[in-house]
Amino acid sequence: MALAPALIKRHHRPLLGSLTALLLPSLTPMLTSLHADDGAGLFPTPAGLPGCAHGPYRGFGYEWENNDLGMDHSVPSPWTPVRVEGTEVSVWGRKFDYRNGRPWPDGIGSAGSELLARPIAVRLKTDSGVVTWDGAARLGCHADDAAHIRWQGSEVGLAIEVIASLEFDGFLRTDIRLKPVADRASIRELVVDIPFSSEIASFYNRGFSYDFVEQKRSPSWRAELGETAGRITGDRREPFVFHYWIGNERCGAEISIPSNYEWSTAKDGAALEVLRGKEAVTLRLNMVTAPREIAGETTFSFALLPTPIKPIGVKDHRRIALLPSTVTDTSARGLNPSLWRFYPILFHGTLSFETWGLPQPARDPAGRADFDAKIAAAAKNGLNVIPYSAACLMSTNAPGFEKYRSYWVTNDEQAKRGMRDNVQVSLYAKSIRDFLVYRHVQAARSFPFYKGLYFDVADVSDNVVNANANAHDMRRRPDAQFKPVYEIRDFYKRIYKAVKAARPDYLITMHQAKMQDVFAAFVDVMLTGEGLNATFFERGKAMAAEHQLPDGHPTYMPDYAMFSEGFWRSVYVPKGYINVFLPQVTKTFPTNAKGYENRERDWRRWFAAHPDFVTRHSREMLSRTLVLDLYSGRERCDPAIWTAIMRGFEELGGLAGELKHIPYWEATSFAKAESDALLFTAYVRPEAKRAIVICANWHGQPARGPVTLDAATLGLANTGTRKIIDLESKVPLPCSGATTEIAVPAHDFRMLLFE
Repeated sequence: MALAPALIKRHHRPLLGSLTALLLPSLTPMLTSLHADDGAGLFPTPAGLPGCAHGPYRGFGYEWENNDLGMDHSVPSPWTPVRVEGTEVSVWGRKFDYRNGRPWPDGIGSAGSELLARPIAVRLKTDSGVVTWDGAARLGCHADDAAHIRWQGSEVGLAIEVIASLEFDGFLRTDIRLKPVADRASIRELVVDIPFSSEIASFYNRGFSYDFVEQKRSPSWRAELGETAGRITGDRREPFVFHYWIGNERCGAEISIPSNYEWSTAKDGAALEVLRGKEAVTLRLNMVTAPREIAGETTFSFALLPTPIKPIGVKDHRRIALLPSTVTDTSARGLNPSLWRFYPILFHGTLSFETWGLPQPARDPAGRADFDAKIAAAAKNGLNVIPYSAACLMSTNAPGFEKYRSYWVTNDEQAKRGMRDNVQVSLYAKSIRDFLVYRHVQAARSFPFYKGLYFDVADVSDNVVNANANAHDMRRRPDAQFKPVYEIRDFYKRIYKAVKAARPDYLITMHQAKMQDVFAAFVDVMLTGEGLNATFFERGKAMAAEHQLPDGHPTYMPDYAMFSEGFWRSVYVPKGYINVFLPQVTKTFPTNAKGYENRERDWRRWFAAHPDFVTRHSREMLSRTLVLDLYSGRERCDPAIWTAIMRGFEELGGLAGELKHIPYWEATSFAKAESDALLFTAYVRPEAKRAIVICANWHGQPARGPVTLDAATLGLANTGTRKIIDLESKVPLPCSGATTEIAVPAHDFRMLLFE
């Protein structure tokens, strides 16, 4: 079904008049938009080619080509329009101060805290000296969705321009453009220092190259996931990564970098550094630390996104329960259906989709009849259907794919790595973004039984350069990396705006390990946790080699305790989207993994024969997720524990409505414990004078001691009899007033009802 004419417009570039606001009153208005995405992309492609990143392109006659869905200047809920007051730009929850007229902020406020210890500093050194940036920036705002910053200057033989855009979600992109006045010029240094306040710079979380396809082909492939996040305890020297977050439980900022193609880092030098001082923790981007020539216009680009990104926009979001991917699932039968909203994500094997990875049902009569019957079964079972789709993995049978194959597929080698008839694609070209946005808006409008969308392979970690789509040949810099960060972001922003305009309650979900916040801003639910399985596989191999596993034990070891406390706290900081954690306790490594082709059946049998193993590691996992306020899926863990937890929350009347959550970092407001090993979080129902307290022990030894709960903070009256009940065993705990003795085994938890 084609979209109605009112839904789709052909691409055009808006003609903008003078800017409506000036941040610096002494500066004259700019006459044109400086929005960075109005340009041709970081690696420009000749205008009009089907693989160009932005702007109109030559199509092949398909109805979806050159559409503008989701490309207007509206500001979607829950964000608010960009506001300009004097030298300050504000978006929801954050403020950017440009008091000194530089093209980057002098101060950034988020969640009521100042992120920076001092202004961001960019050191550009040429043969003639160091560039001075003060006082020359022109800033303005032409629409509700973005403000723009521009700075122009020069050094001997070199023209310099800085163009930046600050969008409604707080995304600040900065391009530093250098152009020699003659044929060539040279620079000696280009370093960006982002000095975070030491009061908020507790944790780091950097990019992680998780590749599900490569993992299936080669079990020896893995990344040191545990090293990619944790507490900042000293200086760090890092390789180039596409994103790096620094902050604490309340706020922080993610830095994104699409490429180091133009970088020239000194031999043995770090691409990124974290420098820990007394008043500041500085994230340093060493773009140029070895002299290099500039031939032609050269762009160095980076972006900054303060967190949290947004308030959670899904009403009663704690009612969401993701279930196994089947229309006949009965796992929810023992729960109160009025307290939860059940969503199965339905894969191609469950529903008869026309093309793998796209949400359109089969068109042939038999396939459509089967599809309709399964949709009816899901409705009968009280399930809200979310169809499976993929963003960066596409079927070769997709309509129009062969025409666009040379512009979408990343390269021949990656195409060969695909599963079934699927190949890995890049979202760099506007044509592929047009295609996917159109298909998903069409599905949302045409099929009311869909209650949301799901993106698998939501991001690709490796180089995703298509030789036909990019002017630069990455083979000239085999050490360089490129990911179309801005184009991927554009895709998810368009999806969010266009789909939410059609179906405001549509649940947008995404599955990816350690997704960049610049993409995750535009989803409601993020599914994470699967990336741990590669590390668990290697963990078991290492333990077997050290004779720590008995004979016959699978080498797959779901050791959630191997990750540090800092890892858990930094990776799962609340940022505005809903985190759903995918258990991997009984995840068996793919059967086509080299050397383990026939092990999966044996492993499944082993797990079934050792329920104590499954229970122990399920509780180990849940001791983390419950404290961190993460939703956990029911699959690949002990389902009885999942059900017991859900029923426990039902004792509080579920988790919807006027519910107060007290996070673990504010636990001293309601819990006093003698043991430092215990962590607490609470859910409070003031009108019912009841609260659920989660008490967890992340240490390798049991923890025991008296715990005193503050009745007033937990919504109970200051006087009267207190009861504390273990919600799993249903056994009341002996207590004196609001004090009780609590014992928690190593890597375990207790779920308590306080009334």
